[in-house]
Amino acid sequence: MRARLRIYGRKRSMALPLGGAALVGAAAMYFIDPNQGARRRASVRDKLAHARHVGLDFVRKGGRDLTHRGRGILAAIRSRRKTGSVPDEVLVSRVRAELGRATTHPHRICVSAYDGCVTLTGPILSQEKGALLAAVKHVRGVARVDDSLDLYKAEDNVPSPQGQRRSELLQTRWTPALRLSSLGAATALAAYGLRRRGGLGLIATGCGAALALRAVANLPILNAIGIGAGPYVIEVHKTISVKAPIEQTFALLSNLERLPRFMDHVSAVRVADGRSRWKVRGPAAVPVSFEATLTQFVPNRMLAWRTNRGFAVRHEGAIHFEQQPDGKTRLDVRLSYSPMAGLLGHALAKMFGVDPKRALDEDLVRLKSQLEAGETMAHNQRMRRDDVSRDDVLPEGPG
Repeated sequence: MRARLRIYGRKRSMALPLGGAALVGAAAMYFIDPNQGARRRASVRDKLAHARHVGLDFVRKGGRDLTHRGRGILAAIRSRRKTGSVPDEVLVSRVRAELGRATTHPHRICVSAYDGCVTLTGPILSQEKGALLAAVKHVRGVARVDDSLDLYKAEDNVPSPQGQRRSELLQTRWTPALRLSSLGAATALAAYGLRRRGGLGLIATGCGAALALRAVANLPILNAIGIGAGPYVIEVHKTISVKAPIEQTFALLSNLERLPRFMDHVSAVRVADGRSRWKVRGPAAVPVSFEATLTQFVPNRMLAWRTNRGFAVRHEGAIHFEQQPDGKTRLDVRLSYSPMAGLLGHALAKMFGVDPKRALDEDLVRLKSQLEAGETMAHNQRMRRDDVSRDDVLPEGPG
């Protein structure tokens, strides 16, 4: 029995080094490939340089925001120490600056001041009155507050309400200062968890990782990891002009089954019963299938679509066609999608060179070449205008 346990333990101890060696070998084959290795290495260098620029910009913005907030706090502390009368127009400006922190519709409140006496008029929610009066009384230079406010309950029709105020932590998009501070706190949490170990250390490390993801992605965590039915995570907007009539351009793009002839990232499209079944090339050349429905079809003006439920790929998009005075056609392409596993899945796809943004750029260039030059390269072969316009069905590729 002991011999068996010893052998079993030895096999388990060898599994991790073997798995690491396999990963290193796969990475070496991917980047040292004689045909595509140089391009892949150059792509990695470009991505690292881009990540460096993004990181430096993130730190600069967060630092400026923190500096401005610190100066504001110091200025507020200094102003409270000063004594003496304040001009009425200055006092009104100070009170109006406080209204936005205490009420949801500050533009509906009128403020007037005379010799240190501030008068407030206008509509306000009843639950906000106490906080508003307390905030105004603490403004430097205010000697007395005359309350002439009209109270409303939350369910009443308050003119032009702006909605309930939300804490900065609960907002969808965080400020640069909050993001930088959260990233620092996440680093400290993760370092503490790795040093502490055990159950408490694991919790601290997980919380640090979640907080870091929230700060870097600047999205709610569930949206960032692709859980739930939240909004689309990635937005893409591209514009291109082609030297071709709008009728020819629309005819080429609206014939979905011919798209794989000049779009290298699309393997096959089958149309039946008003729905289109797509097969595209995913990460690591793994084929990905989904089904879509046209939501708008306006000849020579607009195409819009949305994927159907029940498929891992979820996105929607639209193409607007516009005829230019010089005879060119302007294409405005907008795409919104939620990758599998959210931003983490998007980052993984980019790592394997299947970034949908890049794929859209490349396919738009092929479209331009097909319309203007009459030919393009797709699926490692030259596709001429006659090849694209054939009526036979293109066989499905492997992905």
